[in-house]
Amino acid sequence: MCWLCATPSEECGYDFQSPNVVAWEAVVAADRAQFDRHSVPGVNFPVDYGERRFALLEGENRIGRSRGQPDEDAPAIDLAAPPADPGIPRLHPVLEPDENGGCTLRDVGSTNGTFVGDEVAPVPPHTDVPLADGDRVHLGAWTTITVRRR
Repeated sequence: MCWLCATPSEECGYDFQSPNVVAWEAVVAADRAQFDRHSVPGVNFPVDYGERRFALLEGENRIGRSRGQPDEDAPAIDLAAPPADPGIPRLHPVLEPDENGGCTLRDVGSTNGTFVGDEVAPVPPHTDVPLADGDRVHLGAWTTITVRRR
């Protein structure tokens, strides 16, 4: 089992043979400050949303909500499990580790936008934004994803 994501090591994508490989993870949490900034009528803040961790695999790690059934197009970071943020569509942004040990964010043209850190302007669609360890990505009504190097 992988020490990072607790899945079988052959499925998670972490390279156990190369000690210089940088592994990234996405830590998803409900963010009260994010929720308060948006104050969407009829949407309640989830009080029982536990932190969720996803190991980032090589290539694009799509973020979104699956349709609730096995699907080859399901996002790698699937935020469909309850309580689901109503502001997260089927496909939102993409996180992609690069060959130099970095991590990049790209919004694929989402309706509600993707925000990094304390920026008030959303990430421009289809623009690569380099991320650093600990950067926060805000999306939906209350979702914040913190990217971490492992």
